[in-house]
Amino acid sequence: MRGHGGPQVHFAQDVQLDMIAEDLGLDPVEMAVKNGLRTGDESAAGFKIVSSEFRECLEKAAAQSGWKQKRHAPKKDDDKAYGIGLGCGGFPSGAGFYFNKTTSAHSAVGIRVGAGGGIGVFTGASDIGQGSDSVICQIVAEVLGLPLEDIHLTSADTQLTPPDMGTYSSRVTVAAGNAALKAANAIKAQIFEVASDELEANPDDLIARDRKIAVKGSPDRYLFFTDAVNLYLKKNNGTPLVAQGSYNSPDPLSPTYSFGAYICEAEVSLKTGEVRINKFTVAHDCGQPLNPLSVEGQIEGCIGMGMGYAISEQLILEGGQTMNPSFLSYGVPTAGQMPEIKITHVITDDPHGPFGAKETGEGSLDPVAPAIANAVYNATGVRIKDLPITAEKILEGLKGRGR
Repeated sequence: MRGHGGPQVHFAQDVQLDMIAEDLGLDPVEMAVKNGLRTGDESAAGFKIVSSEFRECLEKAAAQSGWKQKRHAPKKDDDKAYGIGLGCGGFPSGAGFYFNKTTSAHSAVGIRVGAGGGIGVFTGASDIGQGSDSVICQIVAEVLGLPLEDIHLTSADTQLTPPDMGTYSSRVTVAAGNAALKAANAIKAQIFEVASDELEANPDDLIARDRKIAVKGSPDRYLFFTDAVNLYLKKNNGTPLVAQGSYNSPDPLSPTYSFGAYICEAEVSLKTGEVRINKFTVAHDCGQPLNPLSVEGQIEGCIGMGMGYAISEQLILEGGQTMNPSFLSYGVPTAGQMPEIKITHVITDDPHGPFGAKETGEGSLDPVAPAIANAVYNATGVRIKDLPITAEKILEGLKGRGR
């Protein structure tokens, strides 16, 4: 389960907030806007919020989903009930402490530039499907003004790569990304130093772009990147052009936090109790999305995973015996059950993230289950307080309400 216990706590938290809003006669979105964490706040647990567009997430998700109309005038027919629910999330962008003291740096990245201008990047961070290999290469390519195909990555090879604390706690983009950013800037500084003499310009007046080192404002004064590298090697008697970058969190808890507002639209059969998720409207603050398609893939994957957690997946035990030991009977959602998903990137420039980026991989799961549970309640008036939300529980609740 993504989130180290976060999804379970968020389910309890956001369902209770929905209940509190109802008791107080408040709209859940308006209550969240008034009480949500903002930039500069410190949470009750001591989390320092250095960037937050949580309020904008709420406002955009509500506007794009038609929240007010659907919440207060839900669609109805004889056989089905329709509801809309809100779930919110915030999540650390990496642990600011050591789980085990195996390395002095949380993350480290090395870069070696070959005579032909090829870039070798070495990182101990492992890509387990979240796309960190792509992001690290993108960061290096952006700094050095090169296309992505010029970057060659070696990752998680203990013989070649520097140590890394591991892929957990949504830490790789911020930690390994910052390490890659430092290493790439160190390479650029060394290249600019030799290129500035050749171009008769101050290093601060140079830019790296389109495989060239050029003078700002004078596009006709440039060196090709490969020529600049070879010039460096010549001036340094063939000494390899290498650099290292490392990162340690400036905060003992987490350097920064992501935020999101997720609105679910669900329909419930009043005859069978079956729940169908029709749509999710998402506004997510992950800082600067370095790879928007990857961010959207993470959110979509979390919605699929959260649907299983919320309405179908259940380990059934009797006398210590697992009664549903296969995926067929366990209830993992299929592609055909995925709802329509609308995603809006709410962009912030986080001071601690590489190019302002924050996490997406785990925090996107937290709001899904409570959004579904709150939508089911809005549709039926049945409040389910334990997961999964099964047809049996809904029918029992409807029976208790005389439906």
